[in-house]
Amino acid sequence: MQAPAGQASTASTASRSLRSAGLRCTMARVCVWQALDAALGAVSADVLFRMLLARGTHMSIGTVYRVLGLLHERGLVVRHRDAERKALYRLKEHASDAQIRFSCIGCGVAVCVLDAAVLQRLQQCGAQVGMALAGQELNLQAYCSACGPGKTRAA
Repeated sequence: MQAPAGQASTASTASRSLRSAGLRCTMARVCVWQALDAALGAVSADVLFRMLLARGTHMSIGTVYRVLGLLHERGLVVRHRDAERKALYRLKEHASDAQIRFSCIGCGVAVCVLDAAVLQRLQQCGAQVGMALAGQELNLQAYCSACGPGKTRAA
C-alpha cells in the first residue's frame, strides 16, 4: 500500500531534515515531524499526541515528549511557552529563524517579530560580557493593547 502523494513528500522532507540534523529516520521521528508540519501554528505535546492518534499513529505520550525534546535539541523544532507556561512546539522554518516573540500576560495572544538586527545586537552585548546566546528566539512577556497594564480581563 502506497502513501498518498502529499504524505510521501512530507515523509521525504522529514527524512532529509532528520538526516541533516544527524538523526536516524525512525517512524516516531518522521510521524512527529509530519504532524508538526500539518499543524496550524505551535501546538502542545498533548495536542500533537491527539493529532497522531487521529491519524492512526499509535505511540505513547512519553515518546512524543522524547522526540520533541530531541528535535528541539537538534534545532529542528522551536519551543516556547504560552501565557500559562505550557510548552508549545513548531517546526523551525529557516536556518536563520531568528525572532522576537511577544506574549500577552493577560490573554495569551502571541505575536512574532522577525528582526535579525535586534538579535545580532543582543549577541554583541552578550559577547561584551563573555556570554553567547544559546538560541535564536527571544520571548518577551508584555500586555497587548486590549489587556494593557492595569486593565482587568473579564472572566
